[in-house]
Amino acid sequence: MRSLKLQPDYIDNLIPQWQVKSVTEKETLWTTAQTLSFIKAKLITSERGKQELEEIGYDEEHIKIYLASLVPAP
Repeated sequence: MRSLKLQPDYIDNLIPQWQVKSVTEKETLWTTAQTLSFIKAKLITSERGKQELEEIGYDEEHIKIYLASLVPAP
């Protein structure tokens, strides 16, 4: 960054923001397909599956539809 001719105090403020998480600190999330298959196989509860889907960014409407798709049609 010094080669970019940035001010030293600016560089000192940026460095802490660039701290890289180690691989062991990263959270591993299941994919949508994995989560739904785990619910279907009864490896996790629907409630746990709902939490997992929320963590990967799904809203309530999409989660309800995904969970409803696991219930066999009459």
